[in-house]
Amino acid sequence: MLDINFNLNEDIGIVKISGELDASNSKDLRKAFDEYFLRTNRFILDFSDLQFMDSTGLGTIIRIFKVTEQKNGYLCIANPRNKAARVLKMTQAHKVINIFETFEEALSKLQGK
Repeated sequence: MLDINFNLNEDIGIVKISGELDASNSKDLRKAFDEYFLRTNRFILDFSDLQFMDSTGLGTIIRIFKVTEQKNGYLCIANPRNKAARVLKMTQAHKVINIFETFEEALSKLQGK
């Protein structure tokens, strides 16, 4: 099960993703971003409650990242944990997307931009 919560902090979209992000629900996250892009182009993906992510989920995150760049925006990941953190580490996702250990670090980075 995937749960997606969106909050706007000034012009920064905070997207808290909980549960599991996999082939069965990745399209739900892509669809959610269609709406989020109407409100901002700067995002923090909060992974603190994301328990699992497979390669399809990671592919979706990369696609959203690329669209964000095309819109001259910024997207980063905060609080990776559990199996999701392992997928990010194994695939060296940090070479493409900024990944922060804490939400506060990510927020500070975006507020400075």
